[in-house]
Amino acid sequence: MSELAAVTEASTRYLAKQEAADHDKEALFATWVTAVQAGHTPEQIAAACTFTAAYVRRIVRERGAPPLPRGPKPRSQAT
Repeated sequence: MSELAAVTEASTRYLAKQEAADHDKEALFATWVTAVQAGHTPEQIAAACTFTAAYVRRIVRERGAPPLPRGPKPRSQAT
């Protein structure tokens, strides 16, 4: 196999994997929006993944989820 054929094959594999990764990322973001609409906070979502609450908040707002109401944050229950 020539070097240029190897470059073409590697580029094709890379683009296919990038498309799959982009699809998976959009599916993840859609899951975040669903979780926010179900009443979970960005902090709760961030605790379950590797992203910060600020990033989660920004992504879900970009996708149409309304911001949480202002006011005192609910206290966590002491166990």
